[in-house]
Amino acid sequence: MAGRARSMIAVKREKLERAQNFARVMKEVTMLGRFIRLADYLFVEGGALSGLIYVTKTVRPDLCHSCSPA
Repeated sequence: MAGRARSMIAVKREKLERAQNFARVMKEVTMLGRFIRLADYLFVEGGALSGLIYVTKTVRPDLCHSCSPA
């Protein structure tokens, strides 16, 4: 949109999208700590790499696109 003014609706929509993205990112930041703690428990308790992969596929399949099939 070089050289063109954006409509007020587009500006409001973009502002809302940024606010929603920020809220999602902040929520995921707290979830990351829990995920790391869970991974640590799985490794310490049983050394279960397959358990970690299973949890990752279940909770966030988009993060595990290169994981081997279970």
